[in-house]
Amino acid sequence: MGKYCSTRHRKAIEALRYWVKIGIKAGVEGFVIHGGSFPNHNEGIARTRRTLEQVLPELEKVKVVLFLENHYAYGYKNCQELFSEVWEFEKVFSLDSLSLRFCFDTGHANLTGNTDNLLAKLCPYMSHVHLADNYGINDDHCLYKKGTVKWNLIWERLRNNKFDGTFCVEFPVRDNVTPFRQCISDIGNLKSLYHRI
Repeated sequence: MGKYCSTRHRKAIEALRYWVKIGIKAGVEGFVIHGGSFPNHNEGIARTRRTLEQVLPELEKVKVVLFLENHYAYGYKNCQELFSEVWEFEKVFSLDSLSLRFCFDTGHANLTGNTDNLLAKLCPYMSHVHLADNYGINDDHCLYKKGTVKWNLIWERLRNNKFDGTFCVEFPVRDNVTPFRQCISDIGNLKSLYHRI
């Protein structure tokens, strides 16, 4: 087991370095990443922290940022996904690196049922937001405001924290473009508010 674990750890570091190298050549300054999955929850977080501990100093030198995205709850459909709870993020954000930031996914938070807690505790680290909606059971990516995501709470928290980062709109745009336009309008309203203050 020890040899397998060290091999897996080394491969994770090599993979991050590989993608960063390619990204730098393409002019990429940031990568959104998921924390992966692991059969032992605490050990998975500890391993991710050790991997980041080795890679982040290299990323700081080349000014590349990793945006660690919240994912499904650890027990969701037995996926054993890491990084859905505040304590998991706190373990890695304690590395205090400018090259590690938070990517908040609205749909994943809705599935986990911890939107308010994630935003209350992790806003200082947030630089990237994925806007997705669902019904709280599956990662549906339904039209904007057609699911159960707490949009009023999200926009209020972002406004109160003067979030001025990047948005990635993850809604389907088909025949009915009205929800998409409403989402873009809400982003615009949020951004214009800061510039008036």
